[in-house]
Amino acid sequence: RKSAIQIQHEFNGKVPDSMEKILKLPGVGRYSAGAVLSIAFDKKVPVLDGNVKRVLSRLMLLNENGNNKQSETRLWNTMEDFLPEKRCGDFNQAFMELGATVCLPKNPFCKECPLKRICEANQSDKQDFFPPPKTAVKISRIQVSAAVIFKKGYVYIQKRKAKGLMGGLWEFPGGKIESGETEIECLRREIKEELGVNIRIGEKLMTHRHSYTRFQVTLHVFQCQMHSGKLSPSVCDDWKWVKPDELNQYPFPAANVKIVKLLNKNSKNL
Repeated sequence: RKSAIQIQHEFNGKVPDSMEKILKLPGVGRYSAGAVLSIAFDKKVPVLDGNVKRVLSRLMLLNENGNNKQSETRLWNTMEDFLPEKRCGDFNQAFMELGATVCLPKNPFCKECPLKRICEANQSDKQDFFPPPKTAVKISRIQVSAAVIFKKGYVYIQKRKAKGLMGGLWEFPGGKIESGETEIECLRREIKEELGVNIRIGEKLMTHRHSYTRFQVTLHVFQCQMHSGKLSPSVCDDWKWVKPDELNQYPFPAANVKIVKLLNKNSKNL
């Protein structure tokens, strides 16, 4: 829904056909972008999912499983090198289907595989050893203070920088709690650094925990008002004052969605 809204607002209702633009859509990563661009627009763009990784690893005896950024990059580059000049969407889908139905994680159907004669794992009888097993991912836990700043019935939101983590999504200002800081001290510091203003911090609206793939965020959310200073946002691509019941029109990170729902529910009382 959020991507559909952004497509309507920023791209005149048409799905963008370039990697740079499509990656700006909320929730669209390199895999989804590759699938759309290659299948819908016949762009020479690879797709890489768990099935494709397994096929590539066995086909070329690649000691890669995508467990880290370096390994993931090698697999993306390898798949890109394999792409034909035309019908890349069909090629990508064929690789995904091969991994899903023939080149299975356990007991693959190698005798039925159309690539069996060039598959190095099959030729050396090493299917069970590729790809190598993944090591457990260490989960980082982050404590964050966030401010819902009100001004005459409007709420301040800002758009994350396009090239950063969760780029292009809107958020409530705030940041990580440093060692030795309280939630309040962190919030005062972050707002001063990000917006150039001092704030009055009111009641705590919620404490919300959200887990991503590699880290878990605990959000401490406070209702605030500007106290002094000139608003001068410095760490975002855009910023706005919006009514609480308009927040659904903007794409937010998953961790912020619960805040938006709370503000929508209580909009008449805020």
